[in-house]
Amino acid sequence: QTYALPISAQSIDQEYYKVSASNAGQATTAPASDQSVEKPRIALVIGDPAGIGPELIARLLAQARPAARVLLIGSRQAISAGAASAGLPDPLLADDVELVDWPGLRSGDFKLSVAGPDNGRFMLQMLELGARMVQGGQADALCFAPLNKSALRAGGMQTEDELRWFADLLGRSEEH
Repeated sequence: QTYALPISAQSIDQEYYKVSASNAGQATTAPASDQSVEKPRIALVIGDPAGIGPELIARLLAQARPAARVLLIGSRQAISAGAASAGLPDPLLADDVELVDWPGLRSGDFKLSVAGPDNGRFMLQMLELGARMVQGGQADALCFAPLNKSALRAGGMQTEDELRWFADLLGRSEEH
């Protein structure tokens, strides 16, 4: 399945460290503020849309402007509701937060504090999208807000936890 990602290719001017090879083949770092470089891209998953995740994401994004480009994965409704619950501005209005366009973006209302198969499947879809974005080079890292393991299992996760699920997803699970 293909997902449309609204990712721009603009460069951000900032202080960074230039890596150069020394005569001995060792990498060294040196400040190079006259150069421009893109910020790292972090795929940020809202976690359980029926839990504390969307509110925590709103609080995180309201505290400080990230040193990375945030590629937010979730439902528009859950993200906005999380911000409203925290009494904060909607993070979707921030310049440095990009909402990933994916089929779950327009997902409906999730009943708060209910661990069911719908939010479980939704979390698994968001996590898979984030992992595939990193794997495909559209993001440099994946981070996610708290998940509900009961909902994940109800939604189809058959591994002990999300780390083993990621290992299976990425073909890295160990044979026992």
